[in-house]
Amino acid sequence: MGPPPQRNRNAILYVLENGIKWRARPHDLPHGSTVYHYFRKGQKGQPEASL
Repeated sequence: MGPPPQRNRNAILYVLENGIKWRARPHDLPHGSTVYHYFRKGQKGQPEASL
């Protein structure tokens, strides 16, 4: 499995930069649970999910 798509990276950065809740992100970004999944994989140090 390759790195997360650009839209997921953008959503992660949007949430982190703006200090909002995962479910409060704009609706034009991917679903919150999908974005959070990639965020958690990155926290666990799995290189294929790095930003």
